[in-house]
Amino acid sequence: MNQTITPAAIRKSLTVRATPEKAFEVFTKGLDRWWPRSHVLGDSPLKEAVLEPRVGGRWFGRHEAGDQLWGDVLVWEPPARLVLA
Repeated sequence: MNQTITPAAIRKSLTVRATPEKAFEVFTKGLDRWWPRSHVLGDSPLKEAVLEPRVGGRWFGRHEAGDQLWGDVLVWEPPARLVLA
């Protein structure tokens, strides 16, 4: 018996008192400042959270044991839209 699982999109909304430009900048350029150090893949401690600002870029953790890829940047449309895989 084969089963097909279709994952649902994860959507999160948060209202902040900032312009769209400032909110986008804090979320993307400031990723390392707000990313929880406890939310990582693997056992190695996180040194830095990185998001490469372009379509085709990566978002990843720089760990003591080396870089750990978290996903890719699928859409980069500052300040309106960002899609990460």
